[in-house]
Amino acid sequence: MNDLTQTRLLAGRAILVVEDQYVIAEELAQLLLQLGAQVIGPFARVDIDLAAQPRPDAALLDIHLRGRPVFALADRLRAEGVPLLFLTGYDASVLPPAYRDLPWLSKPVDARQLATALAGLLGAGEAG
Repeated sequence: MNDLTQTRLLAGRAILVVEDQYVIAEELAQLLLQLGAQVIGPFARVDIDLAAQPRPDAALLDIHLRGRPVFALADRLRAEGVPLLFLTGYDASVLPPAYRDLPWLSKPVDARQLATALAGLLGAGEAG
């Protein structure tokens, strides 16, 4: 794919964005919109009322939100069968063992890597 802004790779897919850094959250939201996704959020906290939101097809989760770990929210989403993609400024060693089998990307997130990772989670075809 030559131009991520020209594709509708995630058309019709609802993606939950949970990120506490405003600029990163907005960049993620804009990229997802360019890929055709519906963005839920972005949220900067872990105590999201999931019942009040559309059901996400996948979730992007920063692992630390204002100093609080995101894993309780991750557990709620996993129980609902929502595929997760963690985002972190650290390496995978910061993930507790129960989450190390889940996909993650380093921040700052590369647009092509994000598109490829989401396509893999959603079975949306090859993004790269």
